Parts: sequence; C-alpha cells; structure tokens
Amino acid sequence: KLPLLQKAEPRRVREVWLEKYATDNRRVAGTIVDKDVDVLLQNTKACPTFLCPLAKGEGYLTLVVQWQGKQCLITWLEEYQQKGPDATPYLCLSLFDELKATSGLGLLR
Repeated sequence: KLPLLQKAEPRRVREVWLEKYATDNRRVAGTIVDKDVDVLLQNTKACPTFLCPLAKGEGYLTLVVQWQGKQCLITWLEEYQQKGPDATPYLCLSLFDELKATSGLGLLR
C-alpha cells in the first residue's frame, strides 16, 4: 500500500489515513506537515522524556511522556514512580514519516 500512497496527492493520503481509523474505537489518527515532523523529531531527540500536567478540578494529573525513536509512550506519573521503566503505557503514539518526502505528511496513530 505504501507505493500507492507515495503516488497519491497529499490531500488523498490524508483522507485515506483518517478514513482508515474513522470508526476504530481503539485508535485515533492524525497527520502533520513535513516541517512539523522535523521539529517534533528534533525536539524528541533533545528531550525524549518530559512531564505533562493536566488540570483536574483543583489539582493536577501528571503524565510521563517518553519518546523512543518514532514511538511515544504515555503513563501516569504515580505509576512511573512506582514501577519505573516497567510502568504500563496507557497511550502509545506512533509517527510514520515514510511519506514525508513524497506527500509532505507525517502520519500519526
């Protein structure tokens, strides 16, 4: 399927990717433009692990976000403090940049 997408217009690549996951209850998908792919990869190399506080009521929930190459694992800070690298990832994000050169897009899932 990759060779077909490499020949498609960027708009069509985006449509195909989003349609593929439109009714998937376990996955979401998105796209980013090539310059944002470059910035994202540059930033994740410089700072592969960071904390993300989320407001909840009068307090916060804190996520640990860790990039490993083009994969992002997200877990709760409390679990990470207890289990370290064995903490369960509650959200995984994958960046596919194989079409960046041909369509100017990065695909996210």
